[in-house]
Amino acid sequence: MLEKPSFQHPEKIWTYGYAEDMIGKGPLYEKGLATQKSLISRTKFERPLAERVDRAELFHEVIHERENLKQEKDSEKGKRSKKFLEKVEEKIQVIKERIGSIFDKSKKKDKIYAAFLDTKTISTDLGNLGTQKIDYVDIKTEYTDSTKNPMFIIMGVGNDSNGLGVFPHELAMETDRRIIMLPQPDSYHGRVTGRFMLAELFSRKFEPHTRFFKSTIQEICEKENIERFDICGVSAGAVIASDLIKDEELGKKIDKKNLMVPPGITPIYENPIKRMIMQARTIEDQRKKGKLPKTMVTDFTSVQKSWLDRIFQQGTFLIMALKLARRIPWWKDLKDTNIIIAREDAVTYGIKHIDKIASSNPNLKIKIINGGHERHSVEPGDAIKALDL
Repeated sequence: MLEKPSFQHPEKIWTYGYAEDMIGKGPLYEKGLATQKSLISRTKFERPLAERVDRAELFHEVIHERENLKQEKDSEKGKRSKKFLEKVEEKIQVIKERIGSIFDKSKKKDKIYAAFLDTKTISTDLGNLGTQKIDYVDIKTEYTDSTKNPMFIIMGVGNDSNGLGVFPHELAMETDRRIIMLPQPDSYHGRVTGRFMLAELFSRKFEPHTRFFKSTIQEICEKENIERFDICGVSAGAVIASDLIKDEELGKKIDKKNLMVPPGITPIYENPIKRMIMQARTIEDQRKKGKLPKTMVTDFTSVQKSWLDRIFQQGTFLIMALKLARRIPWWKDLKDTNIIIAREDAVTYGIKHIDKIASSNPNLKIKIINGGHERHSVEPGDAIKALDL
């Protein structure tokens, strides 16, 4: 009997919804990038498909290296020069070491995926706003370096833990850092109250969300004995993270501060035609490369919620989205904060007014990466290099 999948995700998240429509389902299904089932859910006896895709890529590397090994061994035949044989043996040893490192990488990825799938539920009581809930991810394995600060990642608007694609997996792989991913409470696996939704509607910025994340981080830190940590806010999460960084109480515990592809720099109504062209160009680039997040195209119908819960969830999401469409000067009064802007980001179009931000606050470190709003989710290498770690 199959075990109930431990993690399932919504089918469409922001641009990937209309990316699928623009590119067409055919190519996505042919490439295995879209399926009827979650790429990240699993049963008791199988790995998630996203992990199997990674393992298949590693397996092909091993096959390639073993073919090289065979060719080197075959080259020994008929050649008895001692110097030649020594060179061949050196090459064989290098190839064997590469194969060993590939297997080590595969084992490490196994552990990271297992941690990613082992979601934890936390309910945060906000007093007059009621109790909000999220399913969060804590990537901590035997490979995690305990001397490094854990990093809290605040997700984008409406995003579950899958909203960053392969970014957290690769970040954990490359840095051996503990990654704690906090989805939005108005995500599909989260739960918000009606009072929370109304408070967000009448708040000046995102005070209810900021309050929720501050309480949640404090609770996790207390439970896990975390004294200091780094933070990375992504998209809408960057705006919320900016308020957490400025918070007198919580800010004292934050060392490295990263805000990735933050909205609020350029209002949504500026240069709509140019932004549409930028987005189409980004999607076409992803299509040519066969790059769409392996963990993001899924069936959300399995998420069980009452109709009232769905109204509160969708209502809070829409309120957040509308607020994010305007200019929000989150960069004021920030200190020693790393800002990562994507050059082709049509969603936030931060590149247009980047000079104004730099001149208005010299305490910011601003870095530019290629690609669009989703670049970190699809090809995370540049984004990881741009992080202040």
